[in-house]
Amino acid sequence: MNILDPNGPIAAAEKTVLSDSIAIMLAIVLATIAAILVFAHWFRESKARASYWPEWEHSSRIELVVWSIPTLTITLLGGVAWIGSHQGAEHHRHQQPVDLEATLSEFGRQPAHG
Repeated sequence: MNILDPNGPIAAAEKTVLSDSIAIMLAIVLATIAAILVFAHWFRESKARASYWPEWEHSSRIELVVWSIPTLTITLLGGVAWIGSHQGAEHHRHQQPVDLEATLSEFGRQPAHG
């Protein structure tokens, strides 16, 4: 079974959820790498205009960004998975229920001795 070659509507929906999630995570990783490179270039030692604040301790704005980006990412990925899984289930809501008859065979079970 190949996940990139779905055989049915639910498998196709799962493929869509997977590809959307990978695209979202890839965009975040690429943006993070770009931010690291820009930050390293801006605050390099050889830059004469770079400012140094030895007494600086805390920034609420930076902390808000640092905590909100992962929170929004998890919320977005959860929403993509939630919506994608429910869209795949729409196909089965309009079908007739299947009658299933099952029997139980206890192979390998040893009889209890007194």
